[in-house]
Amino acid sequence: MLRKCRVYTVDVVQSMLSLKKESANNYDAVLEIKDVAVEDAGKYKVIAKNELGESNASINLNFDSNDMSGSAKPTFTDKPVIRQTDDGKVIFECRFVADPKATVQWFHKGNLVKEDTRHKYVLNVDKHNHVAMLEVSKVAAEDGGEYKCTAKNTHGENSATLNLNIDGGKPKIPSARAPRFPKKPQIKQGDSDVLTIECICESNPAPEITWYHGDKIVKESSHFKMTKKETGKDTFTVCLLIDDPQLEDGGTYRCHASNENGESNANIALNFEGDEDEDPVPEFVTKPKIIPKDGGALIILETRVKSTTKLTTAWSKGTTAIKDSSRIKSSIVSEGSDEYTIRLEIKDTTKEDGGTYKCNIKNEYGDINGTWNLNLEQGIGEPPSFVEKPKINFEQSGKLVVMEVKVRSKTNISAVWSYEGNVVKESQR
Repeated sequence: MLRKCRVYTVDVVQSMLSLKKESANNYDAVLEIKDVAVEDAGKYKVIAKNELGESNASINLNFDSNDMSGSAKPTFTDKPVIRQTDDGKVIFECRFVADPKATVQWFHKGNLVKEDTRHKYVLNVDKHNHVAMLEVSKVAAEDGGEYKCTAKNTHGENSATLNLNIDGGKPKIPSARAPRFPKKPQIKQGDSDVLTIECICESNPAPEITWYHGDKIVKESSHFKMTKKETGKDTFTVCLLIDDPQLEDGGTYRCHASNENGESNANIALNFEGDEDEDPVPEFVTKPKIIPKDGGALIILETRVKSTTKLTTAWSKGTTAIKDSSRIKSSIVSEGSDEYTIRLEIKDTTKEDGGTYKCNIKNEYGDINGTWNLNLEQGIGEPPSFVEKPKINFEQSGKLVVMEVKVRSKTNISAVWSYEGNVVKESQR
């Protein structure tokens, strides 16, 4: 049976995490990604927690979108490369994003390279993505040394450098290279019952390929077929073919490529039509909040959640379940667009009403919990809140990307970053 599917790329990110206290109640949560590449693009999410509850913010690192937020000066998205064609021509290549379109100049040992019979400029542009190349033919000893690519637009400029070594009058191009996925994986599905996950991998020597479904190795069978084909110099097309895909074949797939020089991963999430685009478990739309009215005689504990199916709630104070009464009333109010306001009203409050309140919010797919700290003697506590929009900063000529959010909390917080639904763990990148 042929199934249609929705495809989501989920790239593994190596990163540095930090949480800095800026003042009494303000914190900076920072995610740094070194040697940023196009594969790192996607949706990132940070969750800030304290004992009173949690709040979250999302930020998009996007090299493809028509809406580039923040600085739009040229930013290099990949390491520059040097390659040689079969006819001996040497090609210097740099990839970057810019909006508006950038102009490019190449320099050799500090001197501007002008186009002539031996030197040719090439600039390929797709939306904000730029690929700049300098082609040098009839390479001689004097062509060795440092080359610099400078990209410039109305918002600023950036540069990337490469070094061409000459040995015996001939260019010495490093042949060995660790595997690298220059493009995101693709799903191909024609009229047959075979679904193909395709990855382009650059590697020298040829990579060893292992496919994973979740954390399990995919083994060759009548259901799964694997292919690897050299389609260019140091370039391979690797595919996982799934015959007659079923719902249980949905999930995250990972293509692991390795050789003696290193390893790399490309990931893609496969959701079949009929699955929800988003997690059907309830999701907080606003942070839990406490609303005092009538001079504090009425206290409202409130939050808003999103759910595609019917909700139920269970309130508790400490370890004691709360039941509706003439003084305490719980409610679920539909706000449209699958959003609901969850509320607990407490009338004629006294000091004894102070304490930690919890609401378990459940639908048929799962549940979430909201927490409120009601302190009627020292004021009303609340979970963390984000005080400004998330920011993306590019540093080190675009090799380092820094995502930063500012959080306000009266108590210490913890921060968890995630990328396309996967928790980001700290690493050397």
